[in-house]
Amino acid sequence: MAGGKRTRGLRRPAVAAVTLGWIAALASAGSASAFVYVVNQGGASVAQFSGGPFGALTPLSPPTIATMGNTPTEIALSPDGEHAYVSELSGGTVYQYDVATGGTLTPMSTPTVAAGSAPYEIAVSPDGESAYVTSRDSDTISQFHVMPDGSLRALATPTVIAADQLSGIAINPSGESVYVTSEIGNDVWQYSVGPHGALIPKSAPTVATGAVPLGVAVSPDGHSVYVVDDEGGTISQYNAAPGGELTPKPTPTVADTGGDPYYIAVSPNGRSVYVTNYTGDDVSQYRAGPNGALHAMSVPTAAAGVYPFDIALSPDGRNAYVTNLGSGTVSQYAVATGGELLPRGVPAVAAGFHPAGVEIARLQTTIRVKPLKLGTPLKSSATVTVSTTGAPVAGVQLSFLLDKGKLCSARTDAAGTATCVTHGTGLILSSPHYHAVFAGNADYAPSRGRGKLKEPCFGICVHKLK
Repeated sequence: MAGGKRTRGLRRPAVAAVTLGWIAALASAGSASAFVYVVNQGGASVAQFSGGPFGALTPLSPPTIATMGNTPTEIALSPDGEHAYVSELSGGTVYQYDVATGGTLTPMSTPTVAAGSAPYEIAVSPDGESAYVTSRDSDTISQFHVMPDGSLRALATPTVIAADQLSGIAINPSGESVYVTSEIGNDVWQYSVGPHGALIPKSAPTVATGAVPLGVAVSPDGHSVYVVDDEGGTISQYNAAPGGELTPKPTPTVADTGGDPYYIAVSPNGRSVYVTNYTGDDVSQYRAGPNGALHAMSVPTAAAGVYPFDIALSPDGRNAYVTNLGSGTVSQYAVATGGELLPRGVPAVAAGFHPAGVEIARLQTTIRVKPLKLGTPLKSSATVTVSTTGAPVAGVQLSFLLDKGKLCSARTDAAGTATCVTHGTGLILSSPHYHAVFAGNADYAPSRGRGKLKEPCFGICVHKLK
């Protein structure tokens, strides 16, 4: 203990939550690849990978990008996969990057933003409009608005004061509740999200946990919240009320099946939960029952590397990746039908020196919208492709919008094209364009395309067309 703080070095830095609801994912096995990013805390860099067929990782070119500080730690991605944010533990800043079509990271024109003393975990809201950063030494949560270009701008009230030595942070899938762990306070702080993304403590601002809570995660349905109790050797489990308030489940804790539990992640279907065990060199595996209560799997752990730290799961449920701080590698797993982690043929790939945070970017897509001839009926059409390869994206739903009003929606065919017809008259237009919008799914990030409106007007009254 130093100055009332629990201190940690590079060998064992503090852990935070894997943020669910908005975690980016690989495409299903055998499909086009996505991108995986690993923060090398000891190497002052971010390793960049492409996830090939069957989840195998291949370094991008360049394989790493250098950070400006000495101890980058955690990483978060925007829901659309176009921007990345990396916390700098020793510099009081967050690095801001744009994600190129090929997956490589490029610093934004404003490369950093201030974020308290010893910023650690980062979470971006599911709608991509807000971001939050826990600061370990200043005991605050920095709150930001995400600008249209992806850069972070501090809110009018830039920080929320919480408790001693904050670590993990997670946002529920609706984006209406935020949970933050306090190592010294042995509790989890719970907030409602107010106007412009500002955090407001709930009527009961904290809920007790076990000893030294670190990682926190929320189930995909938002009904269960799990907190890793590092020194308690347990996972605290809670029910979340409709308003997001937490109450312990009838069995409030379950024993960790490994040693020194750190990070936690929930599978996309909510049926499996995984916890990295720092000194156990393995990952604990649990099944979640109908009420979200955890039970150890018949094979309670999966082997990892030395000092496993962070874990990321693909929302299709087929791939898992664990950073190994001591061995400088990323363990890669296939996920069996029952949720068990199975090492891949190449069980681990080199990442760098002291790999810590890991995130997975969903595949970026491009929408090409055909011009719309104004008449009766209106025939809207657009084609969706993978931005990196040009491969068609089949079976996804597109919505066609005209002046923010919905025209129609349709699913893409094998060629990636969606077409739908609208019958109507008397439209009042203020723009020469219409849009096709894809909301995103487990494999692909949200995207939007714009098409032109064509004259003349057949059967539709165009009052204003610039």
